[in-house]
Parts: sequence; structure tokens; C-alpha cells
Amino acid sequence: MRITFDTNTLSGVVDPSRWAGKPEHAAYLAIHKALQCGRVRGFFSESVVTLDAISGDQKVETIGAARMVSHTTATASNQISISIGPKWKRTVITNQFRDRIQAALKLGMRALVGPRRFGDSLVASGFGDDFYEPYPAGHEFDAAASRANEVDAAIVARGLGRAHVIRLARIFSARDGAENEWWPQGLERTRTEMDPVFGTNS
Repeated sequence: MRITFDTNTLSGVVDPSRWAGKPEHAAYLAIHKALQCGRVRGFFSESVVTLDAISGDQKVETIGAARMVSHTTATASNQISISIGPKWKRTVITNQFRDRIQAALKLGMRALVGPRRFGDSLVASGFGDDFYEPYPAGHEFDAAASRANEVDAAIVARGLGRAHVIRLARIFSARDGAENEWWPQGLERTRTEMDPVFGTNS
């Protein structure tokens, strides 16, 4: 059996003892044992690390500091190579999440790769080669990637998830006369919760 856990349930199945005396404890303990013996293969989204594990005051700072950068190298006497891509600020996650992820990996759990959009995807690092579940091969990979992109597009179409963040970032950019900048830079323009953009008085 394969099960993908969200941030909240991941905490319970990794360390059931934290839920001792609560109604959920028995279920968490049973799943924990099933993970230990291999009857259940567990997974979690990479966003547990790339977003949830970053403290609230650092989320905007981390994403807002992203920039598109280019690098040029001479590959031959009359030939150059130019690479363009995002540069993200390296951020240390909280100890609580670090310990939780390491415990999950010891149980054989693996992170699932989310949709990959150019310049729009944070990637986790520092947990070793066994952090991510390996890509499937051939047609299976194509089918999995297509399905992930379809789900992502459906979420965006409903104005949820990253679509909401991007919309706010672009509002901040437009307010400050910088409509053409990359959307993460707009997040750096966030002022306070009293910002008129949030529907309150500044």
C-alpha cells in the first residue's frame, strides 16, 4: 500500500508518542508500525520542506529574494554558452521539521517531486540522495508528469495555492510602479498586515 501524507499527518505517523492520550494515537501508531515493517510505503510532498518547514517570517523573505540570473562561458574560440535560470536564497529550515523529515526518511518514506515550472519551483537539498522518490521511466514518467501538471493547472484555475500568491505579488509590484518585474520580487514589496492590499487601512 502506498500513502502520501500531508504536513499534519506526517508528524503523527513519524512520532506517534506525541499524540499519546489523544483519539488519533492508535491510528498513528498502527501506521507507524506498518511503515516500519514495509506493509505501507509512505510519501510526502517536497513542499513540506520547501514551504512548510520555513518559518512564517522567512517565507516572504526567501521567495522575494529570488532573482533571474544569467551566466556566460566561452565554450570554444568563437562560441559562447549562456545559461539563464532562477537563483533562490538558501534557507535553513526549523529544527522541528528537520528532525521530522530525517525520521521519515529512516522509516523509508520519500518526498514526491512537484510540478516543475521554469523559474517557479523551490527544490529541497541537504537530505542526501534518498530524499526524493526516483522518477519513473519512459511512458510512465510522461504520464505522471502530465497528471501532475493537470492537477497544478486545475488548482491555479480555481485561484488557489500559488495562484493566490502570484496575484498578490503582482498587485504589490503594480502598486509600486514595477509591473514588469518577476513575481517573486513583488513579494519583497509586502509591507505589513495593515497594507491596504489586504483590505485594511494602513
